[in-house]
Amino acid sequence: MDTQTLISFASSLLSAAAVVLVAIIETRNGQSRKRTEARAARRAEESRLSMEMMFATCKLATVTAKAVTGHKTNGDVEDALEESDRAQGQYEDFKTQLAAQQVAKV
Repeated sequence: MDTQTLISFASSLLSAAAVVLVAIIETRNGQSRKRTEARAARRAEESRLSMEMMFATCKLATVTAKAVTGHKTNGDVEDALEESDRAQGQYEDFKTQLAAQQVAKV
């Protein structure tokens, strides 16, 4: 082999190695981006459920205040309890889903 052929071969190898390295980096970046997006989706869902639970708690507190001060609560108590149960059930489902996803990763 002459020097020119050797230099050309080495140059081709370096180019190929660079292409492979870029492909590996892009794959890892894509995987990282997917994990970040999944985490953001979980945080958004948890925030939404937390807000629903706060709303249910506020409703229960309002009904309790009405009852303590002697105001008529009519169907407020049942409505507040149903809202609270619904919000708690959704949050428990969310936690169960997260736990199942974590187990499935293992």
